[in-house]
Amino acid sequence: MIFQLGISFVAIFLAIQDFKYRKVNLFLLVLFGLLCLIKFSNSSLFWLEMILNMTYLTILLSVSFLLIKCKAKVEIKNAIGAGDVIFLYFTGLLFYFDHFLIWVVIALITSLGLHILIVNILKPKEKSIPLLGYMTLTLIPALLLQ
Repeated sequence: MIFQLGISFVAIFLAIQDFKYRKVNLFLLVLFGLLCLIKFSNSSLFWLEMILNMTYLTILLSVSFLLIKCKAKVEIKNAIGAGDVIFLYFTGLLFYFDHFLIWVVIALITSLGLHILIVNILKPKEKSIPLLGYMTLTLIPALLLQ
């Protein structure tokens, strides 16, 4: 439970930075990753689970990047931030494969819904999506319920 609280605490600061600046501090991202690695090494997660999670993310992101490049004709660096991708890979260390699949789907759907709501209500000038920030809103409850 201590690692879940620590990870949640760091994730909150990452989310605040993502919402406010659309960038995250590398130190906090590395700290988040280290806490995830420590939790992974102290848990009953098997290496197979981690490999499945990383493979799933790699396939998901590869297909997304191909669609962005071919259909949207947008540069990848303008479509998704490196911090978002790194955050996703680190969260792959926190869940069993079936839970990770569910979390990713729920987090992405929640992110889409929240962003549509915020854009329609607040009409922000910034066009980018704080994906890490939105995903943190679903990560913290998922961690604390584990």
